[in-house]
Amino acid sequence: LSKLREAVPGLADAGCVWWPSSSSHIAHAETGEDLTGLRGQRVCIGVQDAADIPRAGKAIVTALWAAGLGHIEVGCAGQMLERTLIDASVWQTNRLDFAAGAQCDAPLRQERGRPVVMEGPLLDTRAAIPDPSPEQEAQAEAIKQAARALVKDDADHIRHEYIERRAVEIAGEDASAE
Repeated sequence: LSKLREAVPGLADAGCVWWPSSSSHIAHAETGEDLTGLRGQRVCIGVQDAADIPRAGKAIVTALWAAGLGHIEVGCAGQMLERTLIDASVWQTNRLDFAAGAQCDAPLRQERGRPVVMEGPLLDTRAAIPDPSPEQEAQAEAIKQAARALVKDDADHIRHEYIERRAVEIAGEDASAE
């Protein structure tokens, strides 16, 4: 949350609710061992005008990249996936938020505590989250290009292996023997 607020200072005074994600803090009831730790986090910020969320979200993602808070994750088919501190898909109006805890069978239990409420006004996103400047957009794009270059060889290798596996699956085992 502090890194997010550093990259987007307009979020500093916004009220929000913070809670570990559903995959976090799964513990062994008998030993007390936290088996998963903090895996992800939810930060929900109340806004004055939900219609501005897609624009504001895009501006936040650009600010995070420009601040050096992004990375490229290589997917199972070799895709280069842009990632930041936040999930950029949550700006879509049709996204549901599954915030319930995990269903655990004994001896496991979830110990993620209660949501933490940070008081503050509803956020005026247009005032608090300006559109990125051309300089900020250029900086974000340069950092993305450098991040892609770092994983390009891995992505190419994984993509090649994926294509080979899929070709065998599609053609069938007999075709690979020919």
